[in-house]
Amino acid sequence: MVPSSEEFSSLAKVEEVEDVHPLFVGPTSEVALYSAAGSVLKVEEVEKLFYLAVERGVKNEEAQKAIFLAVQSGMNANEVLSLAVRTGLKSEEEVHALLLQQLLASFDRRRKDSELFEWEHPPVIDRKKQDPRCPFFLFKMKASAKNAQVSWRQKKHARFPPERAGYTNALRVARLAAGPDGFHLEQAGEGGQPGAISGHADDKYMGRRRRKDGILECSSVQLREVAVIKRLPRGDGISIMSYVRGLGVKVHDILFMLHCYSITVAMTFTERWFYVSSRFTEEPLYARDGLDFIDITVTLENLIKKLYQMYEQEEQEKKIMREKQDHHETETLTRQQKELMLHQREEEERKKLEDLQKRRADSKKQKCQRKELKEAAHRMNEGTEEQHGHCEDTDDASFCSPIFQLQEESDWVEPSEEEL
Repeated sequence: MVPSSEEFSSLAKVEEVEDVHPLFVGPTSEVALYSAAGSVLKVEEVEKLFYLAVERGVKNEEAQKAIFLAVQSGMNANEVLSLAVRTGLKSEEEVHALLLQQLLASFDRRRKDSELFEWEHPPVIDRKKQDPRCPFFLFKMKASAKNAQVSWRQKKHARFPPERAGYTNALRVARLAAGPDGFHLEQAGEGGQPGAISGHADDKYMGRRRRKDGILECSSVQLREVAVIKRLPRGDGISIMSYVRGLGVKVHDILFMLHCYSITVAMTFTERWFYVSSRFTEEPLYARDGLDFIDITVTLENLIKKLYQMYEQEEQEKKIMREKQDHHETETLTRQQKELMLHQREEEERKKLEDLQKRRADSKKQKCQRKELKEAAHRMNEGTEEQHGHCEDTDDASFCSPIFQLQEESDWVEPSEEEL
């Protein structure tokens, strides 16, 4: 008898079935999986289910059903993929090869994609009359520098608006999904409409990039350098540039194709005060040898943490420099103020001394003038007295001149000192 779905609505009941009907063995596996998804499963339960499936050695078809049921329980397709790879239910190389194949088949049609071309270059006649028949959602890759989280923003546009100067190319984007047949790609925009991201062909990149093939630390897989992350010129974000043709890139559940050499996409930060330090030069990106596909979600988040640490360190150094400069300016200003006060004091002392010297000179000059006046008066008095005495001693008839006689006759009075 086949168990009903109500009896196996949780993972605990699925484990109880093992005693009677071995899970993932024979025809009961499909019933057990669908029964397990009868109610919404938690991440821990799905993880346990995947580990149990791996232990039982499920076949590929049954693994796809387990993935689909995990998505049906409410989990995001990207979370299910990460969990499937981590538990060993799915091989990362296998999934990436499948996604790259779908990208190459569906989204690497730069010259043949008539819808995307019409959205990029609408006919001149229709620009003012009507919108393109198939508008796109423009996707922008954003990141929080403080939280080190990458996210996607999307907005519907009738015509292609470049994200920034020079980014005049549009690249289709896809969204990761999971169904009964496993992981697949679908239109990224809402309502099944297409989406795109702005791209830029870097003319400065000349020739082929040197390739660094080899085994990295903590990895036994042969890897090669396929792309690089660089700082945007103004430091308001970073850019991802491909070194190979037809490179598939995955960030969370969004995928896009860098279809030629030197094609570049940008990622900006939500914090306007944040900037990428000029000390950051580049971060190489590696892919498995023979597979031009990279999942850079973890790499970006780790790089953002590193860039934020560099930003804080640089800001701290700037703060210390400003404090030193302020201290130096304060010392200079204090020294200048002291010198100015000393100069003012010296000027005041000099003026006081000059005033004192001037007053002394004026006083001395006045004193000399008074002395000269007194001496002149004294000499005049002495001369008058001598003349008067001389007239009295001589004989009036013999020695006094007619002038003095007339003066005596006219009662002449000797001038006083005040008159002199």
